[in-house]
Amino acid sequence: MPRALKENVHFDVTSFQSKNENILVVGGGDSASEFAQYLIEMGHKVTLSYRQKDFSRMNSFNINALNKLEENGQIELLLESNIEEVKISQNECPLVCFKESHLGEHEYARIIYALGGSTPTNFLKSIGIKFENETPRLRECGETTIAGLYVTGDLLAGKRGGSIAQAFNASKTTMEKICHNYLECEIS
Repeated sequence: MPRALKENVHFDVTSFQSKNENILVVGGGDSASEFAQYLIEMGHKVTLSYRQKDFSRMNSFNINALNKLEENGQIELLLESNIEEVKISQNECPLVCFKESHLGEHEYARIIYALGGSTPTNFLKSIGIKFENETPRLRECGETTIAGLYVTGDLLAGKRGGSIAQAFNASKTTMEKICHNYLECEIS
């Protein structure tokens, strides 16, 4: 990725403000679908690129929403598409070159990668969660600085990354605390 495009490449929809842009969302999970839906609501022209032929990791609500948007001509779905290279266009925007020759090259104002593996820091800050050194500031068992709002699993990994075992263990501890404090239930 050319460094000159760093202002045009994002990992969430809260890190920029714009209107009426041509935006490429890359990914095939729920975040990719929800980013695309949000961007369309904000008036953007959206293309979603996913390397598989089907959305196997996405919940049915998000799949149905994308299919309806495609039927209505509100989104372009590029299934079985692979980005080979991103160059700088003459307009100093991302020029995406796809491996598949029939897709060719397309210029976008922005690219948003919804590939997982990163904490949605901007979103968490925007809802009022306080941070210390890029990690959510937490009370006991994953409770944030907002009483009754918990953060757990991969959201706690930050830039150092995490493991599935840590995510499951932290989530179990959090659920036990929620059950004890708010729901009066037991977790076995």
